[in-house]
Amino acid sequence: MYKEKSLLILPCPNMVYIVQIHAVLLCYKFWP
Repeated sequence: MYKEKSLLILPCPNMVYIVQIHAVLLCYKFWP
């Protein structure tokens, strides 16, 4: 979870950024 959040902060292409957002959203779904 921390790894994905720090990746979100790093400047990255839109595709990677969107994938990371989806990963974090899935984390919040499975860990309410």
